[in-house]
Amino acid sequence: MTKVIPQPPTRLVIGNLHLIKQKSPIASLMKLSEEHGEIFRMNVFNRHFLVASSQEIVNELSDTTRFEKKVSGPLLEYRAFAGDGLFTAHSSEPNWGKAHRILLPAFGPLGVRDMFDQMLEIANQMFLRWERFGPETIIDVSEDMTRLTLDTIALCEFGAQVLSNRL
Repeated sequence: MTKVIPQPPTRLVIGNLHLIKQKSPIASLMKLSEEHGEIFRMNVFNRHFLVASSQEIVNELSDTTRFEKKVSGPLLEYRAFAGDGLFTAHSSEPNWGKAHRILLPAFGPLGVRDMFDQMLEIANQMFLRWERFGPETIIDVSEDMTRLTLDTIALCEFGAQVLSNRL
């Protein structure tokens, strides 16, 4: 059984950006989920993505027996020099499975709780970087989130800030 995934009305060029309030983006998305359901489409400057707003939908989308991750964009660039690791390997490659099994225990609930302060520090560095750019700058959020993820893992698991100078 399939259903069409709803999308709020878009505007030319900016798509759905007008629906996300700068001061309260999470509250804006929560309001949209009340109007459009637990999964809906968004389009911002011709970048399309889905918003999943319930634990049930997130669990379903995280079902690795039904879905695979997609290595694209900046991850393909990292793969060119880093090889096929946890983030750069396709889920069918052996090294993805090895890396996943090694890191999984560290990123369970207890492990993440112990890393919270470090994770917050890395996120704050990224926000400060964005503030330095000023309000007119277009930020590639997807690329910065990839960098944020890699730097967070490097700091929390290996005690090294690898990419933060680029955050």
